[in-house]
This record gives sequence, C-alpha cells and structure tokens, in this order.
Amino acid sequence: MINFFRSLFGASIPSTRKYEARLNDIEQAYACFVELENSTEYKRYLELRNTTSSPDFSRKLNEIKRLSYKGSPEWSAKQKYKRLKKNKDVKGYLKTSEGETSTFVKEYLALEALLKTEEFVQRKNYLTDKNRHKLSEQYQQLEEYQQLSKSKTVTDYTKLKKRYEKTFAERDSWDITFEENFALSPFSKQWSTSPYWTEHFLKMPYSQAAEKQLPTDGTNLESQGGLLSVVTRKEEANGLAWDSKFGFIPKTFGYTSGIVNTPKTFRQQYGRFVTKVRLSRAKNIYHAFWMGAEKMLPHITIFKVENGKMQAASYTEANKTEKQLGYKIKEDFYIFELIWNQTTGLSWLINGKKVYSTAISPDMPLYLAFSSGVTDDVPENELPQRLSIEWVRCYQKK
Repeated sequence: MINFFRSLFGASIPSTRKYEARLNDIEQAYACFVELENSTEYKRYLELRNTTSSPDFSRKLNEIKRLSYKGSPEWSAKQKYKRLKKNKDVKGYLKTSEGETSTFVKEYLALEALLKTEEFVQRKNYLTDKNRHKLSEQYQQLEEYQQLSKSKTVTDYTKLKKRYEKTFAERDSWDITFEENFALSPFSKQWSTSPYWTEHFLKMPYSQAAEKQLPTDGTNLESQGGLLSVVTRKEEANGLAWDSKFGFIPKTFGYTSGIVNTPKTFRQQYGRFVTKVRLSRAKNIYHAFWMGAEKMLPHITIFKVENGKMQAASYTEANKTEKQLGYKIKEDFYIFELIWNQTTGLSWLINGKKVYSTAISPDMPLYLAFSSGVTDDVPENELPQRLSIEWVRCYQKK
C-alpha cells in the first residue's frame, strides 16, 4: 500500500501550486459566471429568449407578415367609395351640391370623411408596406434578442458554461459553512486556543500520557503573514496527562505546543472539509488536522503526519480504521480534504487526489482542530517546529 501511494502521489497527484492554481481559476471563472448570469443584460436575454421561442410569438409575427391591404376593411371601404362615386345621386350631388338627403350621398360623404382621417391613412400605409412586420413589437423583440445573443455578456457566459458546466454544477451544489483565511492578527474568534476538555471540564491543560508536549492557551500560536502557526518548543510545563488506566495524572512535560479548535463555534456532520497547510518534518513531531466530539470518540483524523508518514483515521464506539499512507513529505504546502458523505462514508484527498476511503463514519456533528505534538525526544537544534495553516474551508451539500 505504501509503494502504491507513493507512486500515486508522484505520478498522479498534482503539485500543490498547480492544484491551487486550478482551484483559483475555477473560483474566478465561477465568480465571473455568476456576475454575468445576474447581469441585467443576461436576464433581458433570457426573457427575450423565452418570449421569442413561444408558439404564440411566432404566430403573431406570421400573422403580421401575412396581412394584406387587399381584402382588408380599409380596402373594402375604398372600393365602396369608388363605386358610390359612380352612383347617379352622388354624381348629381358633386355637380350641384344638392341631394344630401340621399342614402347614397350620405354613405359616400361618410366614407369620404373616413378615408381622409389620419387613422385610415396610417392603417392603409401600414398594410401596403412590405416591411410592416419590422414595425411590430414582435420584430423589435426578435431584433433585440438576436443582438443580445451576440453580445459579449452572453457569449462570455455561454463559453464559460460550456467549458465548466460539470465543474460549476458541482461547485454550485455546495454551500460554504465555515471559512478562515487567517488574514487578521490576532486571528478570528471562531477558534478556541485550548482543548475542549480543558475549557469545559478540567480547567487546566492536559495531554495524552504517551505524548511529551503540553498544549498552552495561545502562547504557542503565531499569526502573521496570512498564516496561523502552531509552534512546538523545548520548554518545561506542568499539567495533566490522560492515562487510560489511571485517568488524569499530574505530569511535568518537556515540551510545549498549541491547538486551535472550534467546539464552541462550529460543528458539522457530512460535507467537505478542506485546508491548506505547510508541514515541517522534524523527527518525533507530529502535525494533525482532526475532528472531535464531546468525548474521546467519535474522532476523525483528516491528516496526521509524523516522521514522514501520513495517517488517515476514523474512530467510533463500534469501529475504527487507521491507514498509514507512507510518503516522505517535503517542507511545503499541501491541500488536504475530507469528503464526508452520508451514504458512502469518508474519503481523504491530497491536492485533489483521493488516497483513501472507508465506510466507517461518525453519527454526530464534529468540531475542527489543528494541533502538533511530540512523541519522543527531539534534538534542541531542530526546534521550534511549526504547523502553518493558510486557510480552512468547510462546505455542506445544498
């Protein structure tokens, strides 16, 4: 399995720089896509597309094109006027201006007045105009729609949608639920700087009996340059050690380190949990990103790196799984991700490449935690060591 993972990482898993550049490209393209989609111009394009594609729209436009002056009420009125003009009574009236009481003369005069009205003239001109359909609302809408379909807004939107359709659909299926970029110093109040049990039960720091470090309440954290670093140092500190046989016992620790976690502000069950971190590789020091609960279990290790070995793990009351993914890391940034699916369980990814999965899944929301520790003596010249966190993002399926 170790050789398999090494070959995967070396051959198939992209570099952090390339993977993050790809993520950033997608985010920028998605932001542009959303902006275009919400623009007034694109919304008008969609409105016209729906209007012009309807059967009723085509029917109305075709009716306008089929209109003819011949056979129209206006044409019939003109023809009747011409016939009446030849009538004996009308001819007499036109010569003498007498005989207005004649039915034929009355009708003639009424038609003559009608033919001179502006409304009649405009209607006649409209019906005799071969390009009259271009004056219609439907034609104007069609023209506007065709122009918009060639506009930069619509063409850019179409290109982005075609290129990233599946990617955007996946991106849009998630809501971001937690985000931290560590741009502020001190960092945000989303994080607690002591272990959950320290704050809520023991009221003093503790560590596991097998470990040699004591987590301090913030003094081993550095926030600068957009990074939050958990710093492990060589120094004595007094606290409690948890021993599964004897419980909590007093202990003098030879090292100090730190922790940041979210038990008071953020917990989640299912979703995506992603972070970008830089790991050091000093011997006997581990760095970890994990998820915890009220008790020791359940617990998920999103990553734990010690002596060049990466571990993924999930522990519940009923089951556990631990997987050592042996890879000699560089002192560089990596993007670790856990996908927690309600149906399929847990999947671990490094720089976008899935490296392990299991169906063993906790049954409750868990909080986030970053910590470092010491499992055996470390040469003083190799300390301090840092786990540096650039950002954290969590998502939940819509």
